[in-house]
Amino acid sequence: MALAFTGAEFVGAFADALEFCAGFCACAALAGAVAVVLAVCVAALGCSAFVFTGALAVAVVLPSALAGNFLDFTSLKDAVTIRYEVSCDGYVTSSGGVEEVLDIAPGATGTIKLPVKVMDKGRCYLKLMYFRKTATALVEEGHALGFDEIVLQNVDCRNQTALALGEKNPEGKLLVKEDDCTLTISGAKFRYTMSKLTGMWQSMLWQGRKLLDRPMELNIWRAPTDNDMYIKPEWKRAHYDRPVIRAYETTYEKAGSNVQIHSTLSLSAETVQRMMDVAVTWTVNAAGEIETSISVLRNPEFPDLPRFGLRMFLPKSVQKVAYYGLGPNESYPDKHRSSSHGLYVTDVVSLHEDYIRPQENGSHCDCDYVLVSNHRTQLAFTSDTPFSFNASAYTQEELTEKAHNYELVPCDSTVLCIDYAQNGVGSNSCGPKLRDPYRFKEQRFLFKVKMFLSDIPTNTQNA
Repeated sequence: MALAFTGAEFVGAFADALEFCAGFCACAALAGAVAVVLAVCVAALGCSAFVFTGALAVAVVLPSALAGNFLDFTSLKDAVTIRYEVSCDGYVTSSGGVEEVLDIAPGATGTIKLPVKVMDKGRCYLKLMYFRKTATALVEEGHALGFDEIVLQNVDCRNQTALALGEKNPEGKLLVKEDDCTLTISGAKFRYTMSKLTGMWQSMLWQGRKLLDRPMELNIWRAPTDNDMYIKPEWKRAHYDRPVIRAYETTYEKAGSNVQIHSTLSLSAETVQRMMDVAVTWTVNAAGEIETSISVLRNPEFPDLPRFGLRMFLPKSVQKVAYYGLGPNESYPDKHRSSSHGLYVTDVVSLHEDYIRPQENGSHCDCDYVLVSNHRTQLAFTSDTPFSFNASAYTQEELTEKAHNYELVPCDSTVLCIDYAQNGVGSNSCGPKLRDPYRFKEQRFLFKVKMFLSDIPTNTQNA
């Protein structure tokens, strides 16, 4: 949980937090947990945040911190150690231990220093990690008790790696061919063919190599989770699991050295009615980069969406994945406290969460970019607004249909979903419905994403 405060409110907010902790920590201490209340205020930049998780309270005003021990009988020197990391765009720029916290007695406060330097550019975070100092009957020494992650404000908080992707001034000519059903754009290294019936790419070739096993899709379905049990019938009645896409008009124009394709589409529930109106603009440059803008107006009579994004069936050889976002555990709008921001390198198999009953899994949200590759080609996605992605050996249809994990049959492709958003996963199987902040109920939204293709250098193919 994060709450924003002005500089004038900061001292009072910390005092309120300490008072709250006094009652809260009676329960936390019984479980042997060292929970933490963190207030971070970067006064020079005029920003602050407040994060809280239990029996130790720490207020940080860089480069100093005020810590309060709310354990009743134990000094922190006997209970906990704290380590910190500062990262920028996924790379750790400084780290160390916070030894001064150990001198704080029960009920007392103390001041510590964090030698933290924030980079001027990049996505920067301070991560504080808590470990058990001594062993107990149930918890071994050094056991990880938890962590908190705090955004560090700077001059330019955009991910610099994402900004550097792609060619800045590509040169070359684009050739456009059109017939009644398709529109094909060709450059020196690529040939992309769009279906004028769907407004989606039906074929993509890079250096003569096939990129799509099936045509690209607009995607709104996910395999229902256990907590979707009550909304699942609504989704089924709305035909979210089998939408029909139709393009009413697809035109193109030259925009300088680029080609822009404009498509007017709809997603409809077959035999029912239209779910949403969609306007898509694809901008292709001479390097084969595609900038996509998808404007959506939903029919308000339909229920909350499971998700919205693009789905691609890539060659099965595309197994390597690198991304900057929340990881390494799966993450959703309302399920990400066990994840932290970083640069993660993995593979498609490892991204799958093997639930006993197959369901939606393995998504990662708040991503700045995603790279997927095989030994010859890399496909990259970036956006100015953080997005979610999922890469899997299983289709959402397979995960929906099968009742047990041992029944699952892998797809002959790598299924990649690039999502604007997903509905929260919630707790409605045995708890309340989704809270409004986690519901995908937007009636009008705009999804922008860029796609880049590149060759894998020969000297790294066997790395």
